Amino acid sequence: MKKITLLFVMLFFSFISYSQLIEDFEGTTTPNLTTGNWALTSGNWKVFDNGIGTAQSWGVIPAPNSCNGRSAYLNRENVTDGTFAEDWLVTPLSTVPANGQLHFSTKQTLAANFGSVYTIRVSLTSQTNAGSFTTIQTWNETELNAVYDVCEEKVVQFPAAYVGQQVYVAFVMTNDNGDRWIVDDVSIVEQCLDPTVQTATNATLTGATLGWDNPSGASQWEVEIVGTGATPTGTGTLVSSNPYPVTGLTQGTCYDFYVRAKCTSGTNSQWVGPFNFCTVSLGETCG
Repeated sequence: MKKITLLFVMLFFSFISYSQLIEDFEGTTTPNLTTGNWALTSGNWKVFDNGIGTAQSWGVIPAPNSCNGRSAYLNRENVTDGTFAEDWLVTPLSTVPANGQLHFSTKQTLAANFGSVYTIRVSLTSQTNAGSFTTIQTWNETELNAVYDVCEEKVVQFPAAYVGQQVYVAFVMTNDNGDRWIVDDVSIVEQCLDPTVQTATNATLTGATLGWDNPSGASQWEVEIVGTGATPTGTGTLVSSNPYPVTGLTQGTCYDFYVRAKCTSGTNSQWVGPFNFCTVSLGETCG
């Protein structure tokens, strides 16, 4: 019985130690600014600063100003000239999977560039020792968002050295009367690999059979078909078959097709394409 119990405990802690992080900041909790603790569904996050400009700290912003429901939010702060406020929002310990990526939604609230710097930092040893973190991604205000007040997904690839390691990940904004930072839907997941080797076979008057290699092991994909040379919209048809027989096209017409994988982690690959194919004209084949 003791051996069985020990085995269960080991399996339990093995599962915990290799858990991956998903956090949407919903619920009712807010950071405890005395202890720096923020109890969320993914675990205990930490909030702290560099001691310069302590009037503002990470907190919560609700809809409609958030990205999705409630979001983590940091206001700008005006500090003494020549110094910069540095505010930290740090995840619980999480394991970086193979081809690990950090995904999150984000936006700013001001159109002009006020000099804020946004960084993603990683530590193997401490959730609160700023000196233990290494910066793996940096954006300025003009780089963070294509449109300043519209949320967009950011994807940060973990360096290979972190694969299989348990890490703390920090969202750090440095500013003096800069912009604001809204962060939501944070996850650490395995990269959804792009489909490869696109093909188009069995062309008919109004269709063809489209195919691709599937290195991600996905069971669903998005496929978008546009006229040759046309700009894709980025929104395709959800399909669950590969090869995929497409119909309803125009005879004697050439098309481009694009495809992306939808992985079980909830992430998507990049769109790949265009791959060009043509339907046949009446009388072109005996069929």
